[in-house]
This record gives sequence, C-alpha cells and structure tokens, in this order.
Amino acid sequence: MTSLRSISSVRAARALPWLMIFFLGCAAPMAGRKNDGEVTAVLKVGTFTSGKKVIPLFYDMGKLHLANIKMPDLVATNGSERLVTLQQIIVVGRAGANEAVRYTFDGDALSNIVGEAGIKLNKALADPANDDGLKIGLGAVSTRGPFVEGLTLKPGEVAVFRLSRLSFIEYTGPASLTALDIKIVGNTEVPTPAFGEISFELDAHASKAEYVFPLAKTNVMLANLPLNLTQHRQQHSQEFAFDIVGMGMDKSGVLNTSNGAPTKLSDYIIYHKDIVAIGDGVVVEVAEGFPESRMGNPKEYTEAFFETLLKELVPKIGFKNALCGNYIIIDHGNGEYSAYMHVSEGTIKKKVGDHVTAGEAIAKVGNTGHSTEPHLHFQVMDAQDFLVANGLPVMFRNVKPQEMNQNISASNSLLFSDYLLFNELAGE
Repeated sequence: MTSLRSISSVRAARALPWLMIFFLGCAAPMAGRKNDGEVTAVLKVGTFTSGKKVIPLFYDMGKLHLANIKMPDLVATNGSERLVTLQQIIVVGRAGANEAVRYTFDGDALSNIVGEAGIKLNKALADPANDDGLKIGLGAVSTRGPFVEGLTLKPGEVAVFRLSRLSFIEYTGPASLTALDIKIVGNTEVPTPAFGEISFELDAHASKAEYVFPLAKTNVMLANLPLNLTQHRQQHSQEFAFDIVGMGMDKSGVLNTSNGAPTKLSDYIIYHKDIVAIGDGVVVEVAEGFPESRMGNPKEYTEAFFETLLKELVPKIGFKNALCGNYIIIDHGNGEYSAYMHVSEGTIKKKVGDHVTAGEAIAKVGNTGHSTEPHLHFQVMDAQDFLVANGLPVMFRNVKPQEMNQNISASNSLLFSDYLLFNELAGE
C-alpha cells in the first residue's frame, strides 16, 4: 500500500523546507516566587502558540481511565539581572489536587529541545516567506525571538522549549487528569535557584454534536490516527486529524487500497466516493482551484514532483489550496468546524453560505494537494482558519468506541490504534 503523508509534510515555495522541522506549541507571564525567604531569579514562562489548548485523548476501559497528552511548547524569558543556566524541566499531571504522574527532563534531552530548537527557529522566523509553512506546525506564533541557542540566558533573553517533540504524557489510573504543572529550573551565578512555572487546565474535549462519519463505512480504513505520534499529531490544527483510504482485496488477493498496480486515479477503491457533512452547519470556506489532472499519474508521486508542482501553483491559487488541495470547511454553530481536504476537482456541491445537513453529500474523494494517493484528510477544529485553529478530537454516532476495542466504554477520539478498518456499513 502506498504510504500516506500528513498534508503538512510537503515543502511549498520558500516556506517548504521548514514544514517538517518545527512543531512548537503564547506567552503568558508568570510572577516571581520566593525560596526559603530568598527571591529567586525569575523565569517568565508562557506558551509559544497563541490560544494553545492542551487537550488529552482519553478512553475508559472498565474502572481505568487512560490518557495521552501532547505537551505544549513553551518560551521562558530571563527576568533577572543575572545569567541563568537551564538545568531541568519537571512536568506533573494532576487529578484534582493529587499528583498522578511526573516527568523530569535534563541533560541531552534539555539541550535538544532548547538549543537546537533556537538555532532552527531563529533561521526560519527571520524570513517572513516561511510564515505560512511554519503556521502548519506552529499555529499563530506570538513571539519571533531571537531565541538562545544553548542553555544559558543573559538578562532579557528568551529560550524556547519544544516539549511536544520530547515526550507525550501517558497516564493510566482510576481518576481523570485535570491539569499539567510545568516547572523550569536553572542556576544563577550565585547559589540562588532560578525557576519559572506555568499550569494548564486540561480541556477534556468531547464532540458537541452527534456527528456522522464523513464517508460510507464500506471498505475504508482510517490511517494516521492520533496515536500515530509522528504524523498529524505533530501539527497544530491537525493534532487529531486522520486520513481515510479505500481498502479491499486486489486482483491478486492482497489487501490493498487499489485494484492491482494503479496507473490512474480510478484504480483506487476510494476515488470519487461521496463525502458527506458530519453534521448540520453552514459552509464558510471553499477552495477548488487545484487541477486534479496534474495528479493523475501515481508513478509521479515523489517529493521532488510535489515541490516543483507547489512552487508553480502557490502563486496562482494560494498556499492553502496548493498544499491541501481542493477543500471545504463547515461551521457547525457550536464552536466546532469540520474540514474535508484533497477533494476531487469540480465535485464540490456547495458554496460559501450554503446550509448543509448531517449525512448530506458535499463533494467526492479526490487526489489534489499534497496527496500520495486518493484519500480524504479529515479534521475538526475550534476556528475556521486551519493554519491557526486548535485541532479537536471527534467521535461519530455511527462509530461506537467498541469498534476500536470491545472493552472500551467511552472515548473522545478514534485513538486506539494507528489504523482502523471498516469492511461493512454500520447502522446509524
């Protein structure tokens, strides 16, 4: 089976070299603290992305609650008049007032997420031509640095901490996690510790409406699900996205996404299947300028091909349409927006302002944008602009948690595996 890449893994125009490098997660000031009666050198800590929400994936199995949390990326400013050398990061997950899980990072791990991140970000953020590409991974950046490129901060200097690239919080226990407390510890030139702290109330988001699956659940597979930590999960608005491909037995009896070796788009099982609106809402954005004829030969699907094609198309149809292909976005009127990407050229049935109902056909699956084969890239967000919106987990009334595992009683996302295969239509 041809592997699928996240829509953000391509490089487009001058922004492209940075798309798979930076995945950082806005600056909120923290007050100083005292330690044994002495005022410490203050590290003012905040998040790196404006409006960043920390949302756990969760599922319940019997009396156990299981959670997976992408840590937010941080910035810290040396608010003292002394040098501060960073030493350690402590992350505590709380269930109410009780500590439930603790992570500690230092040494090489700290150097990698601070010094190396500073080097790459300083280079990328210096050129505004990279901005759209960086937003795919970062969202809306609140500060452009410059950032320190090591572990020592002079007064007023800023460090960035790529915690999301270091580890995910994993928790299994009888209670739900409700907060993350993060403490950054350093040393000064005198024996006075320097530290800064920040806390996040966890947003255990669950879908606000009873949505339906965006395709007929017949011979389709969900790929790159949220627990695939190296794909969509590393991007900002795509944090809980997934790809849907066709799946069936090919002519040789092998489970595949196409009927034998594909030579044209119609050889793929999912090509031109109807895409349906997951819920009632209003169409707020449509892009349909990507010419699918340029994507008709599967043998051309290489990174070099995509880079050349996108450099050509970005000036003509814009960055988002070139990268994501033809797409449609629906506002469901409850703070949730659904996005359907890589849609076939000329098949979008709705225009901006049109009302849609749950299950109504809105377009057909295609192969436009950065797509290695026909598939539907689907995601839910908390705002219309998928460059800066927070991704949201989603469940569907016709995909029960038990379809992931019979022992799961509740979940806020199709997270149990990297892949989920449906071979027959599920009842409503």
